Amino acid sequence: MTYPVVPDVPAASVAPYPAGATPLVASSGNQAAATAAATLAAASGKYTYITGFEIVGTGATAASVVNATVSDGTWTETFPVGVVAGVNAQNSPLVVEFNPPLRSSAVNTAITVTCPSLGSGNTNNCVNAHGYQL
Repeated sequence: MTYPVVPDVPAASVAPYPAGATPLVASSGNQAAATAAATLAAASGKYTYITGFEIVGTGATAASVVNATVSDGTWTETFPVGVVAGVNAQNSPLVVEFNPPLRSSAVNTAITVTCPSLGSGNTNNCVNAHGYQL
């Protein structure tokens, strides 16, 4: 059997960011029974774009649902996060990708992903966000 020849694709044509973009990543670090927030920084004269985020953590003494938000201060999107009962039990990760990316409402405006405390007894909650400035 013969397979078709696939031409080489220049790396520039498959770049993950638009030309001239500055990639951004942010993390809340691990938070125990506290708010976890990751902020994609603002830059003078540039818009901030969020391409996605992840929220990972463990349960709490009681099961619940909390509302995580993505906001630039002008607009806000809300995402429910399920919290399982059991402080060492793993919550289902919340992984969100924006296609197309969400843009800040104005230049020099940060975008923040915030997850409130997962509850009493929680030992692990982390928010990671990624995007770019352009």
